[in-house]
Amino acid sequence: MLYLKTKDAEKELSISASTLRRNRDIFGGCLIEGKDYLTGLTPTAPILWNIHAIRIKFHHQGMILRGFHHVMPNPYT
Repeated sequence: MLYLKTKDAEKELSISASTLRRNRDIFGGCLIEGKDYLTGLTPTAPILWNIHAIRIKFHHQGMILRGFHHVMPNPYT
């Protein structure tokens, strides 16, 4: 698993840091703490993002939004 800091994850996934943060489970998003991202020991520690899991989740969410209702359940939820 490849975990990257927010700035590096932003570049790798070609999405903004605010999109990553907004999609966390604490804000009602699909990214789950401990699986898709890790928080640090302190409030100022960087968030580390699981690049592979996020790509799969965002792809799955995009398929649902585009109306592909026959999409298999996401195994990463």
